[in-house]
Amino acid sequence: MGLREGYRTLAARDDSKNTSRLIRTDEQGHQLWDTPLSPWWYPSGASEASIRFSLAQYALAAYPGLEIRRGDVVLDCGGFVGDWAHWVLRAGAARVIIFESAAGQIECIRRNLSGPLSAGRAELVTKGVWDREEELTLSHWDDNPAGHSVVDRRGPSGETVQLTTIDAVVRELGLQRLDVIKMDIEGAEVRALRGARETLSRFRPRLAVATEHTRDILQNNRDVIAAVKQVAPFYTHRCGYCALSRTNQIVPETLYFDPR
Repeated sequence: MGLREGYRTLAARDDSKNTSRLIRTDEQGHQLWDTPLSPWWYPSGASEASIRFSLAQYALAAYPGLEIRRGDVVLDCGGFVGDWAHWVLRAGAARVIIFESAAGQIECIRRNLSGPLSAGRAELVTKGVWDREEELTLSHWDDNPAGHSVVDRRGPSGETVQLTTIDAVVRELGLQRLDVIKMDIEGAEVRALRGARETLSRFRPRLAVATEHTRDILQNNRDVIAAVKQVAPFYTHRCGYCALSRTNQIVPETLYFDPR
C-alpha cells in the first residue's frame, strides 16, 4: 500500500505540470507559484522538481493514513511553507501549531497563511523540535529547502536556529487538547519524540512521522519505532509512503502511530 502511494505521488508530480506554474520571483528570491492550493510562496533556491513533488504530495493529502477530524488540534513539526497546515485547516481542524526554524520557510508561511495566522487558527513557533532547548546549525539542502537538517550535513550553507521541545511548547500554550502530531524534521525524529514524552502520555495524539532523507532510512525507521515504544508504549505502528530502493527493497518513508 505504501509503495502504491509512492507511485501515485510520482504520477501527481507529473500532472502538476498542467496545473501549476511559476508566476514571479521577488527581490529575496522567494518564488510565487500559481497552484491548486492558491497562489503559493516557496523559498529561494527551491528547484522546480522539489516544488512539484511537494505539490503532488499535498494533492494526495500528503499523509493519507493520518485522519484529520473536525475540531482537531494539530502540531505540524517541520511546517515547510505551510502547505500541510493549510490542508488540515481545510479538512476541518480547529487549530494548527506550526514549528519551522528556517528563515526562508518562515517568511513563506507568514505569506501563505496570513489569514489563518491573523484569525488565530494557525500559530507559528519559529523553532525546531528537539529533546532540549538548544541552538544548532541548520544545514541547507540548497535546491530542496524541505530537506534542511540539524542532524545531517546537506551542503556548504546553513543558518543558526533555535530548538525546543514539544512538551515545553504545549505547556507554554496551555493546550487542553491535542489530537494529531505530524513530524517531517529530517533526521531529528528520535530526539523530538523524546522531548514529547509528557504530551504523548497526556493526550495520546495520532502520529505521522516522516523517516526519509536520512543516511540509513531502514535504521531510522527502527530507531523511530524504538523511541515511540520507549516514551509511549501504548502505540501501534504501520507503514505509509514507501519507495523502492536501488536494491529493490520496499523502504518505508513514513510511519503512522495509533494509540491503543
